[in-house]
Amino acid sequence: MTAERPDNPERPVRVFLSADIYRDGRGAAFAWVNETTGKRRSEDVPSVTKIEVEYHGLLSALKGLPEGAQAQIISDSPLLCGQFYEVSPVPSRVLALSVRTLWVIRRRRLDVTVLCVPRADNPAWKRLRKGRWQRG
Repeated sequence: MTAERPDNPERPVRVFLSADIYRDGRGAAFAWVNETTGKRRSEDVPSVTKIEVEYHGLLSALKGLPEGAQAQIISDSPLLCGQFYEVSPVPSRVLALSVRTLWVIRRRRLDVTVLCVPRADNPAWKRLRKGRWQRG
């Protein structure tokens, strides 16, 4: 077994994802925490909207998964969850990011489920909250 895979290959990899805009309005940040492997990532993304930074975070989390992985992406964004399951419309400004997300899933042969949790239960949100994203 590699560190990339869960102890039980039948169990999906669980990745918590959160994103938000800076209080000063000059950019945004995302964070994800892979509960299965312990990997973490946070990144500043300049000049984007909240939903755009959520897609940037989703893409980053997906690229951090091993090819062919079964994964649960656990987000505190009801809008991202709704768009993933086509319940919420995808605005034209994020359409390219949405298509890119689908391309990554298909190309890497990922089996992805997106779940929503409250922010208070999201370790990625806690990581963001402690970070420098609160500037301003």
